[in-house]
Amino acid sequence: MTRPRDDPARRCLPVDNWPARERRAWDRALTPAPDVLSADGAAAHWRSTTRRSIENAYGRWLNFLDLQDDLDPDEDAGERATEDRLRVYIAELSGQVASTTVAGRIRDLSVALSVLAPDHDLTSLLRARQRLKVRARPERDKRALLVGPAELLALAGDLIRRAEDTAEERADGRADRRLGWRACDFRDAVILLVLVFRPLRRGNLSDLVLGHTVLEGPDVFRIALDATVTKNRRAYAADLPAFLTPFIRRYIDAYRPILLRHRKCDHLWISAHGLPLDDASLYGKIVQHTRAAFGKPLSPHLFRDAAATFLGEENPELVRLATTLLHHADGRTIEAHYNHARANHAVREYQDSVLARRHGDGGN
Repeated sequence: MTRPRDDPARRCLPVDNWPARERRAWDRALTPAPDVLSADGAAAHWRSTTRRSIENAYGRWLNFLDLQDDLDPDEDAGERATEDRLRVYIAELSGQVASTTVAGRIRDLSVALSVLAPDHDLTSLLRARQRLKVRARPERDKRALLVGPAELLALAGDLIRRAEDTAEERADGRADRRLGWRACDFRDAVILLVLVFRPLRRGNLSDLVLGHTVLEGPDVFRIALDATVTKNRRAYAADLPAFLTPFIRRYIDAYRPILLRHRKCDHLWISAHGLPLDDASLYGKIVQHTRAAFGKPLSPHLFRDAAATFLGEENPELVRLATTLLHHADGRTIEAHYNHARANHAVREYQDSVLARRHGDGGN
């Protein structure tokens, strides 16, 4: 049986394999203006994650056409997107992936075509995009995947105890190898702790840099993100709870150097290979530990859902504070009637509630 990732129909044609005309148009779209009198390319200031998403969506469309033996490299990108072709493409996608993924692919395809064929009439595609968005429904009950903050803290505690236990090293003589494993366990425990109390988006979490976005004070560490790196284009700053300070310091002082292997790097999270831990690897580590502990994988994004859900279970009034905790921009997301002065209150309420429940469950 072919795994989804190995299915040729699910592949995305890389930009280097796009028709030459589209490659040139894409390069122009990504190019900033050479001077203040010239116009930027339409996609010149997109985030790298946005660019990759749009490229993948357009690459998937081209791959579909190629497998249909219907990809004419000389055909205009806009003219190629006929209603008949789009109808077949959407039907194929719908048989392969969830409705939310179909909606996302068509949304990103419409964005790509608006850049590659700005003068073309995309009315039909935009109509399909809107209808697919309305019809999209998550296939899984997200609540069934959630785990409470107290359980996540217990998992972090288990990883810390395992990292600090040197008995097996002394017993089997594999000290060097086990030291690396222990360093990874301690790192992952600290990542879990940060996610529980400051559920950052995965890209922001993996990109934390000491002395730049992670600042050490006398008693606490502070996360400070510039508006250019946040999803909602707003600066973010929040202190981590003081009780995390000794764990973060121990990771930085004792375990991070083990992972670095004498290399120079300012990224907070370091991989077992001595390089910055990228967002995909961070995702994999969180999924690995939560699946082993709870029998179900939690992605970093589910920590954000868990935080908002926990606030609601503790006190429905606290749900409105989740917008601040999760750094949402849209007031409709929960914070419409709350002002910026509630920010520190939100994070304090959340961490106090988590710690109260953790101690109430008999945790340490």
